[in-house]
Amino acid sequence: MLDADGDGLAGASDPRTTTGADGRYAFENVAPGRYAVLLTSRPGWDAAGAQARSADVGSGQVVTGLDFQVRPPAPTPATATAQGGTESGSLATWTLGAFAAGGSTGPWQLLVDWGDNTSLDAVVAAAPGAIVLSHAYADQGTYAAAVRATSAEGGTAEAVVPVTIDNAPPTAVLAGPATVPVGDPAAFALSNARDASPADAAAGLRFSFDFDNDGDFVDPGDVVDAAGPSAAYAFPAVGTYTVRGRVADKDGGYSDYTASVVVTPPPSPPPPVTVSLSLRSPADAFVKDGSFSNTNYGTNAALEVRRSSIAGNQREAYLRFDLAGVSAAGQIATAVLRLYWKLSEAGSVNVGLYPVASSAWTEAGLKSSIKPTAGTAAIATKTLTGTANAWVEFDVTSYLKQQKAAGASSVSLAMKATNYTTPYVTFASDEAAANRPELRVTQQSTPPSPPAPPVTPQAIVVSAAAATVPEGKSVAVTVKLAAQPSATVTVAVA
Repeated sequence: MLDADGDGLAGASDPRTTTGADGRYAFENVAPGRYAVLLTSRPGWDAAGAQARSADVGSGQVVTGLDFQVRPPAPTPATATAQGGTESGSLATWTLGAFAAGGSTGPWQLLVDWGDNTSLDAVVAAAPGAIVLSHAYADQGTYAAAVRATSAEGGTAEAVVPVTIDNAPPTAVLAGPATVPVGDPAAFALSNARDASPADAAAGLRFSFDFDNDGDFVDPGDVVDAAGPSAAYAFPAVGTYTVRGRVADKDGGYSDYTASVVVTPPPSPPPPVTVSLSLRSPADAFVKDGSFSNTNYGTNAALEVRRSSIAGNQREAYLRFDLAGVSAAGQIATAVLRLYWKLSEAGSVNVGLYPVASSAWTEAGLKSSIKPTAGTAAIATKTLTGTANAWVEFDVTSYLKQQKAAGASSVSLAMKATNYTTPYVTFASDEAAANRPELRVTQQSTPPSPPAPPVTPQAIVVSAAAATVPEGKSVAVTVKLAAQPSATVTVAVA
Protein backbone atom coordinates (compact mmCIF):
# COMPACT_ATOMS: atom_id res chain seq x y z
CA MET A 1 0.00 0.00 0.00
CA LEU A 2 1.20 3.49 -0.85
CA ASP A 3 0.56 5.86 2.09
CA ALA A 4 -0.23 8.97 0.05
CA ASP A 5 -1.25 11.22 2.95
CA GLY A 6 1.65 10.21 5.19
CA ASP A 7 -0.49 9.36 8.20
CA GLY A 8 1.00 5.86 8.49
CA LEU A 9 -2.43 4.32 8.19
CA ALA A 10 -4.00 2.31 5.46
CA GLY A 11 -6.65 4.72 4.34
CA ALA A 12 -9.42 3.87 1.95
CA SER A 13 -8.05 6.24 -0.61
CA ASP A 14 -4.46 4.98 -0.41
CA PRO A 15 -3.38 3.12 -3.54
CA ARG A 16 -2.92 -0.67 -3.17
CA THR A 17 -1.27 -3.37 -5.27
CA THR A 18 -0.16 -7.00 -4.95
CA THR A 19 3.07 -8.72 -5.93
CA GLY A 20 3.22 -10.75 -9.05
CA ALA A 21 4.38 -14.36 -9.34
CA ASP A 22 7.94 -13.07 -9.49
CA GLY A 23 7.50 -11.02 -6.28
CA ARG A 24 7.62 -7.63 -8.07
CA TYR A 25 5.12 -4.77 -7.45
CA ALA A 26 4.64 -1.25 -8.91
CA PHE A 27 2.61 1.98 -8.34
CA GLU A 28 2.03 4.06 -11.47
CA ASN A 29 1.12 7.75 -12.09
CA VAL A 30 2.33 8.81 -8.66
CA ALA A 31 2.52 12.61 -8.20
CA PRO A 32 5.83 14.08 -6.97
CA GLY A 33 6.13 14.05 -3.21
CA ARG A 34 7.25 12.04 -0.18
CA TYR A 35 5.59 8.66 0.29
CA ALA A 36 5.65 5.60 2.59
CA VAL A 37 5.19 2.08 1.17
CA LEU A 38 3.56 -0.26 3.70
CA LEU A 39 3.70 -4.13 3.49
CA THR A 40 0.74 -6.26 4.40
CA SER A 41 1.69 -10.05 4.41
CA ARG A 42 -0.60 -12.89 3.47
CA PRO A 43 -1.73 -15.04 6.40
CA GLY A 44 1.04 -17.48 7.35
CA TRP A 45 3.77 -15.48 5.62
CA ASP A 46 6.41 -13.98 7.81
CA ALA A 47 7.81 -10.51 7.03
CA ALA A 48 11.43 -10.14 8.05
CA GLY A 49 12.72 -6.69 9.01
CA ALA A 50 10.88 -3.36 8.60
CA GLN A 51 7.46 -3.49 6.99
CA ALA A 52 7.54 0.14 5.71
CA ARG A 53 9.80 1.92 3.26
CA SER A 54 9.83 5.69 2.45
CA ALA A 55 10.71 7.32 -0.87
CA ASP A 56 10.85 10.81 -2.43
CA VAL A 57 9.36 10.85 -5.90
CA GLY A 58 10.32 13.62 -8.31
CA SER A 59 8.59 14.64 -11.49
CA GLY A 60 9.02 11.89 -14.11
CA GLN A 61 11.20 9.86 -11.77
CA VAL A 62 11.10 6.02 -11.49
CA VAL A 63 11.93 4.87 -7.97
CA THR A 64 13.21 1.29 -7.40
CA GLY A 65 14.79 -0.70 -4.60
CA LEU A 66 11.91 -0.53 -2.17
CA ASP A 67 12.21 -4.27 -1.37
CA PHE A 68 10.72 -6.26 1.45
CA GLN A 69 11.81 -9.74 2.76
CA VAL A 70 8.97 -12.17 3.28
CA ARG A 71 9.33 -15.87 4.30
CA PRO A 72 6.70 -18.26 3.05
CA PRO A 73 4.94 -20.62 5.43
CA ALA A 74 7.29 -23.49 6.42
CA PRO A 75 6.61 -26.88 7.97
CA THR A 76 7.70 -27.34 11.56
CA PRO A 77 10.23 -30.15 12.20
CA ALA A 78 9.77 -32.46 15.15
CA THR A 79 12.61 -33.90 17.21
CA ALA A 80 14.35 -36.73 15.32
CA THR A 81 15.16 -39.95 17.18
CA ALA A 82 18.51 -41.70 16.51
CA GLN A 83 18.19 -44.85 14.45
CA GLY A 84 20.25 -48.07 14.53
CA GLY A 85 20.53 -51.33 12.61
CA THR A 86 22.83 -53.92 11.07
CA GLU A 87 24.55 -53.79 7.72
CA SER A 88 22.78 -55.92 5.17
CA GLY A 89 22.96 -54.40 1.74
CA SER A 90 19.17 -54.79 1.64
CA LEU A 91 16.47 -52.16 2.04
CA ALA A 92 15.46 -51.36 5.59
CA THR A 93 12.85 -48.92 6.93
CA TRP A 94 14.03 -45.82 8.80
CA THR A 95 12.02 -43.15 10.66
CA LEU A 96 13.74 -39.82 10.04
CA GLY A 97 11.71 -37.69 12.45
CA ALA A 98 8.43 -35.99 11.52
CA PHE A 99 7.11 -32.59 10.44
CA ALA A 100 3.99 -30.54 11.03
CA ALA A 101 2.36 -28.20 8.49
CA GLY A 102 3.19 -25.13 10.58
CA GLY A 103 0.83 -22.93 8.48
CA SER A 104 2.23 -24.23 5.21
CA THR A 105 0.31 -26.14 2.62
CA GLY A 106 1.23 -29.23 0.70
CA PRO A 107 2.18 -31.24 -1.05
CA TRP A 108 5.57 -31.18 0.65
CA GLN A 109 8.78 -32.15 -1.16
CA LEU A 110 11.07 -34.34 0.97
CA LEU A 111 14.79 -34.56 0.08
CA VAL A 112 16.94 -37.06 2.03
CA ASP A 113 20.72 -37.27 2.16
CA TRP A 114 21.51 -40.62 3.84
CA GLY A 115 25.06 -39.60 4.70
CA ASP A 116 26.75 -42.57 2.98
CA ASN A 117 27.66 -40.93 -0.33
CA THR A 118 24.75 -42.55 -2.12
CA SER A 119 22.36 -40.55 -4.33
CA LEU A 120 19.76 -38.31 -2.68
CA ASP A 121 16.22 -39.59 -2.36
CA ALA A 122 13.35 -37.21 -3.29
CA VAL A 123 9.76 -38.07 -2.40
CA VAL A 124 6.46 -36.17 -2.16
CA ALA A 125 4.39 -36.17 1.04
CA ALA A 126 0.71 -35.38 0.63
CA ALA A 127 0.23 -34.81 4.34
CA PRO A 128 2.47 -33.88 7.25
CA GLY A 129 3.59 -36.54 9.73
CA ALA A 130 6.39 -39.07 10.31
CA ILE A 131 9.04 -39.37 7.62
CA VAL A 132 9.37 -43.14 7.05
CA LEU A 133 11.60 -44.17 4.15
CA SER A 134 13.59 -47.19 3.00
CA HIS A 135 17.34 -47.31 2.39
CA ALA A 136 20.12 -49.91 2.24
CA TYR A 137 23.30 -49.18 4.20
CA ALA A 138 26.11 -51.25 2.67
CA ASP A 139 28.67 -51.01 5.47
CA GLN A 140 28.94 -50.46 9.18
CA GLY A 141 29.46 -46.95 10.60
CA THR A 142 27.70 -43.92 12.06
CA TYR A 143 25.90 -41.78 9.50
CA ALA A 144 24.11 -38.40 9.66
CA ALA A 145 20.92 -38.71 7.63
CA ALA A 146 19.65 -35.21 6.73
CA VAL A 147 16.05 -34.63 5.63
CA ARG A 148 14.60 -31.37 4.22
CA ALA A 149 10.86 -30.77 3.90
CA THR A 150 9.74 -28.00 1.49
CA SER A 151 6.16 -26.70 1.49
CA ALA A 152 4.17 -25.72 -1.56
CA GLU A 153 4.93 -22.10 -0.73
CA GLY A 154 8.68 -22.82 -0.69
CA GLY A 155 9.21 -22.85 3.07
CA THR A 156 11.68 -25.44 4.35
CA ALA A 157 12.44 -27.34 7.53
CA GLU A 158 15.46 -29.57 8.11
CA ALA A 159 16.41 -32.29 10.58
CA VAL A 160 19.49 -34.46 10.99
CA VAL A 161 19.09 -38.01 12.27
CA PRO A 162 22.11 -40.03 13.49
CA VAL A 163 22.03 -43.60 12.15
CA THR A 164 24.36 -46.25 13.61
CA ILE A 165 24.93 -49.39 11.54
CA ASP A 166 26.52 -52.40 13.25
CA ASN A 167 28.76 -54.91 11.50
CA ALA A 168 27.18 -58.20 10.44
CA PRO A 169 29.75 -61.04 10.65
CA PRO A 170 30.19 -63.24 7.59
CA THR A 171 28.96 -66.82 7.51
CA ALA A 172 30.26 -70.07 6.02
CA VAL A 173 30.01 -73.86 6.32
CA LEU A 174 33.02 -75.80 7.68
CA ALA A 175 33.47 -79.30 6.28
CA GLY A 176 36.22 -81.90 6.35
CA PRO A 177 36.72 -85.66 6.38
CA ALA A 178 35.10 -87.75 9.11
CA THR A 179 38.18 -90.00 9.30
CA VAL A 180 41.73 -89.83 8.02
CA PRO A 181 44.74 -92.14 8.47
CA VAL A 182 47.46 -90.76 10.69
CA GLY A 183 50.05 -88.88 8.68
CA ASP A 184 47.74 -88.28 5.71
CA PRO A 185 46.73 -84.64 5.02
CA ALA A 186 43.17 -83.87 6.10
CA ALA A 187 41.63 -81.10 3.98
CA PHE A 188 39.09 -78.70 5.52
CA ALA A 189 37.16 -75.94 3.72
CA LEU A 190 34.93 -73.03 4.72
CA SER A 191 32.51 -73.23 1.82
CA ASN A 192 29.57 -71.02 0.85
CA ALA A 193 31.21 -68.03 2.57
CA ARG A 194 28.99 -64.94 2.49
CA ASP A 195 28.83 -61.44 3.99
CA ALA A 196 25.65 -59.40 4.08
CA SER A 197 27.66 -56.23 3.49
CA PRO A 198 28.48 -55.61 -0.18
CA ALA A 199 31.45 -53.52 0.96
CA ASP A 200 32.84 -56.35 3.09
CA ALA A 201 32.27 -58.88 0.32
CA ALA A 202 34.01 -56.65 -2.21
CA ALA A 203 37.01 -56.21 0.11
CA GLY A 204 37.37 -59.99 0.36
CA LEU A 205 36.88 -62.34 3.28
CA ARG A 206 39.75 -63.91 5.27
CA PHE A 207 39.94 -67.53 6.42
CA SER A 208 41.71 -69.09 9.42
CA PHE A 209 42.10 -72.68 10.62
CA ASP A 210 43.05 -73.79 14.14
CA PHE A 211 43.81 -77.50 13.96
CA ASP A 212 44.03 -78.08 17.72
CA ASN A 213 41.07 -75.80 18.56
CA ASP A 214 42.96 -73.85 21.22
CA GLY A 215 41.70 -70.56 19.79
CA ASP A 216 45.02 -68.87 19.05
CA PHE A 217 45.68 -69.82 15.40
CA VAL A 218 49.47 -69.61 15.95
CA ASP A 219 50.55 -73.25 16.31
CA PRO A 220 52.65 -74.92 13.61
CA GLY A 221 50.34 -75.89 10.79
CA ASP A 222 47.62 -73.38 11.73
CA VAL A 223 46.45 -70.95 9.04
CA VAL A 224 45.53 -67.35 9.81
CA ASP A 225 43.87 -64.69 7.62
CA ALA A 226 44.38 -66.55 4.34
CA ALA A 227 42.64 -65.46 1.16
CA GLY A 228 41.77 -69.07 0.27
CA PRO A 229 38.94 -70.89 2.05
CA SER A 230 40.68 -74.26 2.49
CA ALA A 231 43.68 -75.75 4.30
CA ALA A 232 45.12 -79.20 5.00
CA TYR A 233 46.93 -80.64 8.00
CA ALA A 234 48.53 -84.02 8.75
CA PHE A 235 47.69 -85.02 12.33
CA PRO A 236 50.72 -86.66 13.98
CA ALA A 237 48.91 -89.08 16.27
CA VAL A 238 45.83 -91.28 16.41
CA GLY A 239 42.82 -89.74 18.16
CA THR A 240 39.75 -87.55 17.79
CA TYR A 241 40.44 -83.90 17.01
CA THR A 242 38.29 -80.76 16.82
CA VAL A 243 39.20 -78.27 14.11
CA ARG A 244 38.12 -74.63 14.32
CA GLY A 245 37.49 -72.61 11.16
CA ARG A 246 36.99 -68.85 11.12
CA VAL A 247 35.71 -66.52 8.39
CA ALA A 248 36.30 -62.81 8.99
CA ASP A 249 35.57 -59.51 7.21
CA LYS A 250 37.58 -56.31 6.85
CA ASP A 251 35.92 -54.77 9.92
CA GLY A 252 36.97 -57.60 12.25
CA GLY A 253 33.61 -59.32 12.34
CA TYR A 254 33.93 -63.12 12.28
CA SER A 255 32.11 -66.39 12.74
CA ASP A 256 33.70 -69.57 14.11
CA TYR A 257 32.74 -73.13 13.24
CA THR A 258 34.06 -76.49 14.41
CA ALA A 259 34.30 -79.94 12.85
CA SER A 260 35.56 -83.23 14.27
CA VAL A 261 37.85 -85.72 12.61
CA VAL A 262 38.89 -89.17 13.79
CA VAL A 263 42.53 -89.91 13.02
CA THR A 264 42.91 -93.65 12.56
CA PRO A 265 45.98 -95.91 12.51
CA PRO A 266 47.61 -96.24 9.10
CA PRO A 267 45.95 -98.85 6.90
CA SER A 268 47.45 -102.31 7.03
CA PRO A 269 49.74 -103.00 4.13
CA PRO A 270 48.27 -105.28 1.51
CA PRO A 271 49.23 -108.92 1.93
CA PRO A 272 52.33 -109.98 0.03
CA VAL A 273 51.73 -111.24 -3.47
CA THR A 274 53.05 -114.76 -4.01
CA VAL A 275 54.82 -115.32 -7.32
CA SER A 276 55.96 -118.72 -8.63
CA LEU A 277 59.02 -119.07 -10.84
CA SER A 278 59.99 -122.18 -12.79
CA LEU A 279 63.69 -122.03 -13.70
CA ARG A 280 65.26 -124.32 -16.31
CA SER A 281 68.86 -125.43 -16.10
CA PRO A 282 71.00 -123.75 -18.76
CA ALA A 283 73.83 -126.19 -18.01
CA ASP A 284 73.53 -129.80 -16.82
CA ALA A 285 75.60 -132.92 -17.44
CA PHE A 286 76.95 -136.02 -15.71
CA VAL A 287 80.51 -137.40 -15.52
CA LYS A 288 81.95 -140.92 -15.34
CA ASP A 289 85.27 -141.92 -13.87
CA GLY A 290 87.87 -144.36 -15.10
CA SER A 291 88.40 -144.58 -18.80
CA PHE A 292 85.49 -142.14 -19.29
CA SER A 293 87.02 -139.39 -17.16
CA ASN A 294 87.74 -137.24 -20.22
CA THR A 295 84.38 -137.84 -21.86
CA ASN A 296 81.71 -135.07 -21.92
CA TYR A 297 78.05 -136.04 -21.69
CA GLY A 298 76.61 -132.53 -21.95
CA THR A 299 74.33 -133.42 -24.86
CA ASN A 300 72.91 -136.52 -23.23
CA ALA A 301 69.17 -136.51 -22.57
CA ALA A 302 69.73 -138.15 -19.19
CA LEU A 303 71.74 -137.45 -16.07
CA GLU A 304 73.15 -140.63 -14.44
CA VAL A 305 74.07 -141.11 -10.77
CA ARG A 306 75.73 -144.20 -9.24
CA ARG A 307 78.35 -145.09 -6.66
CA SER A 308 80.58 -147.97 -7.59
CA SER A 309 83.95 -149.35 -6.60
CA ILE A 310 84.56 -150.41 -10.17
CA ALA A 311 86.39 -147.84 -12.24
CA GLY A 312 84.27 -146.50 -15.11
CA ASN A 313 80.95 -147.25 -13.37
CA GLN A 314 80.72 -144.28 -10.93
CA ARG A 315 78.58 -141.39 -12.14
CA GLU A 316 77.85 -137.89 -10.75
CA ALA A 317 75.47 -135.23 -12.12
CA TYR A 318 75.84 -131.41 -12.06
CA LEU A 319 73.22 -128.67 -12.64
CA ARG A 320 73.42 -124.88 -12.74
CA PHE A 321 70.51 -122.43 -12.41
CA ASP A 322 70.59 -118.71 -13.09
CA LEU A 323 68.80 -116.68 -10.42
CA ALA A 324 67.56 -113.84 -12.62
CA GLY A 325 64.07 -112.92 -11.42
CA VAL A 326 64.57 -114.43 -7.97
CA SER A 327 63.86 -111.85 -5.25
CA ALA A 328 65.89 -111.08 -2.17
CA ALA A 329 66.44 -113.77 0.41
CA GLY A 330 63.77 -112.43 2.72
CA GLN A 331 61.14 -112.72 0.02
CA ILE A 332 61.83 -116.37 -0.92
CA ALA A 333 59.10 -118.60 0.49
CA THR A 334 60.08 -122.00 -0.95
CA ALA A 335 62.63 -123.42 -3.37
CA VAL A 336 62.38 -126.96 -4.65
CA LEU A 337 64.52 -128.87 -7.18
CA ARG A 338 62.25 -131.23 -9.15
CA LEU A 339 63.73 -134.14 -11.14
CA TYR A 340 62.12 -136.88 -13.25
CA TRP A 341 63.84 -140.21 -12.53
CA LYS A 342 63.87 -144.01 -12.63
CA LEU A 343 66.29 -146.81 -11.69
CA SER A 344 68.09 -148.84 -14.33
CA GLU A 345 67.01 -152.00 -12.52
CA ALA A 346 65.41 -153.06 -9.30
CA GLY A 347 67.10 -151.86 -6.17
CA SER A 348 67.47 -148.84 -3.91
CA VAL A 349 69.76 -145.83 -4.37
CA ASN A 350 70.43 -143.09 -1.80
CA VAL A 351 70.95 -139.76 -3.59
CA GLY A 352 72.45 -136.70 -1.93
CA LEU A 353 72.22 -133.13 -3.28
CA TYR A 354 75.39 -131.11 -2.59
CA PRO A 355 76.33 -127.45 -2.99
CA VAL A 356 78.90 -126.50 -5.59
CA ALA A 357 80.74 -123.27 -4.79
CA SER A 358 81.76 -122.38 -8.33
CA SER A 359 79.51 -121.87 -11.32
CA ALA A 360 82.45 -121.28 -13.64
CA TRP A 361 81.92 -124.45 -15.59
CA THR A 362 80.22 -125.20 -18.87
CA GLU A 363 77.97 -127.93 -20.01
CA ALA A 364 80.22 -128.70 -22.99
CA GLY A 365 83.43 -128.67 -20.94
CA LEU A 366 82.35 -130.75 -17.94
CA LYS A 367 84.28 -134.03 -17.48
CA SER A 368 85.21 -136.20 -14.53
CA SER A 369 88.73 -134.93 -14.90
CA ILE A 370 87.53 -131.30 -15.05
CA LYS A 371 84.69 -130.72 -12.62
CA PRO A 372 83.94 -128.22 -9.86
CA THR A 373 84.37 -129.18 -6.25
CA ALA A 374 81.21 -130.11 -4.39
CA GLY A 375 80.60 -129.56 -0.71
CA THR A 376 80.85 -132.45 1.75
CA ALA A 377 77.56 -131.79 3.56
CA ALA A 378 74.43 -132.65 1.64
CA ILE A 379 71.70 -130.05 1.24
CA ALA A 380 69.11 -132.83 1.08
CA THR A 381 68.97 -136.61 0.51
CA LYS A 382 66.42 -138.97 -0.98
CA THR A 383 66.15 -142.75 -1.21
CA LEU A 384 64.92 -143.78 -4.65
CA THR A 385 63.39 -147.22 -5.26
CA GLY A 386 61.67 -148.46 -8.39
CA THR A 387 62.06 -148.65 -12.13
CA ALA A 388 58.97 -146.65 -13.03
CA ASN A 389 59.39 -142.98 -13.96
CA ALA A 390 58.45 -140.58 -11.18
CA TRP A 391 59.17 -137.08 -9.87
CA VAL A 392 61.33 -136.41 -6.84
CA GLU A 393 61.73 -133.07 -5.05
CA PHE A 394 64.68 -131.73 -3.04
CA ASP A 395 64.00 -128.80 -0.70
CA VAL A 396 66.70 -126.18 -1.29
CA THR A 397 64.93 -123.22 0.33
CA SER A 398 67.52 -122.51 3.02
CA TYR A 399 70.43 -122.96 0.62
CA LEU A 400 68.92 -120.63 -1.98
CA LYS A 401 68.25 -117.95 0.66
CA GLN A 402 71.86 -118.19 1.80
CA GLN A 403 73.13 -117.80 -1.73
CA LYS A 404 70.86 -114.81 -2.47
CA ALA A 405 71.88 -113.18 0.79
CA ALA A 406 75.49 -113.59 -0.27
CA GLY A 407 74.75 -111.90 -3.60
CA ALA A 408 74.87 -114.99 -5.85
CA SER A 409 73.51 -114.62 -9.37
CA SER A 410 73.48 -118.38 -9.99
CA VAL A 411 73.77 -121.66 -8.06
CA SER A 412 75.35 -125.01 -8.96
CA LEU A 413 74.38 -128.35 -7.48
CA ALA A 414 75.87 -131.84 -7.57
CA MET A 415 74.00 -135.13 -7.23
CA LYS A 416 75.88 -138.14 -5.86
CA ALA A 417 74.87 -141.63 -4.70
CA THR A 418 75.84 -142.29 -1.10
CA ASN A 419 75.59 -146.11 -1.21
CA TYR A 420 77.22 -148.67 -3.51
CA THR A 421 74.64 -150.19 -5.84
CA THR A 422 74.31 -152.15 -9.01
CA PRO A 423 71.42 -150.07 -10.40
CA TYR A 424 72.00 -146.42 -11.26
CA VAL A 425 69.55 -143.51 -11.36
CA THR A 426 68.69 -141.76 -14.57
CA PHE A 427 67.26 -138.23 -14.36
CA ALA A 428 65.82 -136.46 -17.39
CA SER A 429 68.21 -133.65 -18.38
CA ASP A 430 67.41 -130.27 -19.92
CA GLU A 431 68.13 -131.91 -23.31
CA ALA A 432 65.19 -134.31 -22.81
CA ALA A 433 62.06 -133.78 -24.84
CA ALA A 434 59.94 -133.42 -21.66
CA ASN A 435 60.08 -133.53 -17.87
CA ARG A 436 63.26 -131.48 -17.67
CA PRO A 437 64.90 -130.44 -14.38
CA GLU A 438 63.13 -127.55 -12.73
CA LEU A 439 64.02 -125.21 -9.88
CA ARG A 440 60.64 -124.02 -8.65
CA VAL A 441 60.72 -120.91 -6.49
CA THR A 442 57.81 -119.21 -4.76
CA GLN A 443 58.48 -115.67 -3.53
CA GLN A 444 56.51 -112.79 -2.08
CA SER A 445 56.54 -109.19 -3.20
CA THR A 446 56.92 -106.71 -0.35
CA PRO A 447 54.54 -103.70 -0.53
CA PRO A 448 56.03 -100.30 0.21
CA SER A 449 56.03 -99.31 3.87
CA PRO A 450 53.51 -96.62 4.82
CA PRO A 451 55.01 -93.16 5.31
CA ALA A 452 56.08 -92.30 8.82
CA PRO A 453 53.77 -89.88 10.64
CA PRO A 454 54.94 -86.27 10.40
CA VAL A 455 57.04 -84.96 13.24
CA THR A 456 56.17 -81.51 14.52
CA PRO A 457 59.38 -79.63 15.31
CA GLN A 458 59.63 -78.59 18.93
CA ALA A 459 59.37 -74.84 19.47
CA ILE A 460 58.03 -72.26 21.89
CA VAL A 461 54.83 -70.68 20.60
CA VAL A 462 53.87 -67.24 21.94
CA SER A 463 50.48 -65.72 21.18
CA ALA A 464 51.94 -62.23 20.66
CA ALA A 465 55.36 -61.19 19.40
CA ALA A 466 55.28 -58.07 21.60
CA ALA A 467 52.92 -56.49 24.11
CA THR A 468 52.56 -52.97 25.49
CA VAL A 469 51.51 -52.93 29.15
CA PRO A 470 50.31 -49.62 30.63
CA GLU A 471 51.57 -48.84 34.10
CA GLY A 472 49.51 -50.64 36.70
CA LYS A 473 47.81 -52.83 34.10
CA SER A 474 48.31 -56.39 32.87
CA VAL A 475 48.23 -58.15 29.51
CA ALA A 476 47.59 -61.86 28.96
CA VAL A 477 50.18 -63.68 26.84
CA THR A 478 49.96 -67.41 26.05
CA VAL A 479 53.23 -69.40 25.97
CA LYS A 480 53.20 -73.09 25.01
CA LEU A 481 55.17 -75.82 23.23
CA ALA A 482 54.51 -76.62 19.60
CA ALA A 483 54.48 -80.40 20.21
CA GLN A 484 53.91 -82.82 23.07
CA PRO A 485 57.28 -83.13 24.87
CA SER A 486 58.81 -86.54 25.56
CA ALA A 487 60.12 -85.31 28.93
CA THR A 488 59.64 -82.41 31.32
CA VAL A 489 60.51 -79.06 29.71
CA THR A 490 61.26 -75.94 31.73
CA VAL A 491 60.55 -72.61 30.05
CA ALA A 492 62.10 -69.48 31.59
CA VAL A 493 60.29 -66.18 30.91
CA ALA A 494 62.50 -63.15 31.45
